[in-house]
Amino acid sequence: MARILVVEDEAVITMLLKHILGQGNHEVVGVASTGERAVQLAREQSPDLVVMDITLKGAMDGIEAAKTIIDELHLPIIFMTSHSDQATLDRTKAVRPAGFLLKPIKDKDFLYTVDTALAAT
Repeated sequence: MARILVVEDEAVITMLLKHILGQGNHEVVGVASTGERAVQLAREQSPDLVVMDITLKGAMDGIEAAKTIIDELHLPIIFMTSHSDQATLDRTKAVRPAGFLLKPIKDKDFLYTVDTALAAT
């Protein structure tokens, strides 16, 4: 069972991700809706993996939060977004994520990406 931090600012998507992760026998150790809170929870909870939306409320977006988490804690990040423009892709590649998913998220694809990212760490 892996310990996973979910960072998503849409409550419905957060509930869906928690449900899917539970089906995959993973434990959600925290939920954040801002980049700042994501960094704080990552420091406090030391999860095995962070699932990170790119577009978040607050001053820090998901890419900035992921960079801080990777630099400080060396945790794997899976990005989720509905934005597939080249500028967004270039910014995500620069932080070297463990995975990248386009919304809407499909259960099987999500769990496969989570399990693959965990196996690579």
